[in-house]
Amino acid sequence: MHVIDVFDRCILAYHLGSHCTAVQALGALEGAVRARQADWGNHVPVIRTDNGPQFVAQRWATGCQVLGITHERIPVATPNKNAHIESWHSLLEGECWRNQVFQTLAEAYTVTAEWIRFYNERRMHGSLHDWAPAVYYAQCQTGTAPTIHPVRC
Repeated sequence: MHVIDVFDRCILAYHLGSHCTAVQALGALEGAVRARQADWGNHVPVIRTDNGPQFVAQRWATGCQVLGITHERIPVATPNKNAHIESWHSLLEGECWRNQVFQTLAEAYTVTAEWIRFYNERRMHGSLHDWAPAVYYAQCQTGTAPTIHPVRC
C-alpha cells in the first residue's frame, strides 16, 4: 500500500508485504499524516482508495476518523478514478520490478524502498516541470515553485 500526495506526487508512506490488512494500511496512512499534517491548515485531507478489504474494514474507517481524514472510495471497476496512484504503480512495476530477479523478499523490499526514495528525491516528473516530487515540494515551501495547474480525477 502506498500513499501519494497528488499535489506534488510524493510517496509519503507505504507498507510493503505479502498482504495488507487495515491495521497495516493505517500504519502507512499514519506515516503520511506525520509527514504532512503541518501543511493541512484548515483543509481536511481526503484519502481516496479502491474497495479492497482493508479499506472497507471498520478498523480503517475508525482510523481515518481518528486521524481527521475524509475517506473516499472509488466506484467498483473504475481504476481511472484513482489515476495518480495507478500511474505510480505502473512506474514502480516498469522501472523497478520488471526484469528483476529477487533472491529473497528482503531483497525485493530493499530494492523497492530504494526506488521509492529515488522516485521522491531524484526522478524527474513531467507534470512538475521536470522536478522530482521532493524538490518541487521544497520549492513550494519556499515560494519558488513554478505554478502547476491542478488536475481533478
